[in-house]
Amino acid sequence: MIRFKRQILSYGVAIAAVLLATLLMLTFDPYARLSQAPFLLFFGAVTISAWYGGRGPGVTATLLSVLSANYLFLSPAFGFGLSFSAGVRMALFMIQGLVISFLVGSLRIAQEQTRRSLQQREQAEADLHQSEADFRAMFNITSVGKALLDAQTRRFLRVNAAYCN
Repeated sequence: MIRFKRQILSYGVAIAAVLLATLLMLTFDPYARLSQAPFLLFFGAVTISAWYGGRGPGVTATLLSVLSANYLFLSPAFGFGLSFSAGVRMALFMIQGLVISFLVGSLRIAQEQTRRSLQQREQAEADLHQSEADFRAMFNITSVGKALLDAQTRRFLRVNAAYCN
């Protein structure tokens, strides 16, 4: 259930990032002529989506960005027709968006695997320390004399009090 909610949130972030990029493009286009670079702010939306949610949300942001830029910023405006040059720009953005999505998504997967590995290692170290403490306690409390020898040097590594008496 938690994983499902996380996925929904990830796709929500992708939609929100594309909406924000679209609103920023519409807001600043009259002043900075952002429509001359119709995909400029959408790269950020794709990257943020892939970083937050992985490959799927990154690809979703790429597709939504293409639709938004095509409808609002590529000629003819407010339509889905395409000139050859607009089609080439859109295809290049899609390729770059997919590459960004897969690279950032792969990085995210690697980071998650590293985090899990680190947690497992920390747990194994804690278990080892507990096992060593248990062994020392049992070794020292027993009433039977015990000694640990190094097999190669034949030196005592540890002896308990009962062995010394």
